[in-house]
Amino acid sequence: IVLMMIILPSRVDQVGFIGKLAVPIYIFTSTMAAIQGTILVWVIQPGTFGSSQAVSGDDTNLDDIQQLSELDAFLGIFYSAIPNNIIVAMADLSILGLIVFFIIVGVLL
Repeated sequence: IVLMMIILPSRVDQVGFIGKLAVPIYIFTSTMAAIQGTILVWVIQPGTFGSSQAVSGDDTNLDDIQQLSELDAFLGIFYSAIPNNIIVAMADLSILGLIVFFIIVGVLL
């Protein structure tokens, strides 16, 4: 309903009362989720704790990190978007791979 109202705003009168009520609720919940996520990131600050130990540790090989080119980093996004095994992707919390997999499954259904 919300997608139809975004794409074809001239057909708003065809969705009825519930459809007209769904749009403000959708916008409100999306805005609240964005605000909540922003506040949580601001309070928790993920990535600040533990990053100094990982860089200063002896097991980090900086030569491998520096040899990674921009093209390899960009293509790595697409390589990680399609998981080889969905169960392993779920266990490794490969979020991009899971999102792409379930979008494909949803489109196929």
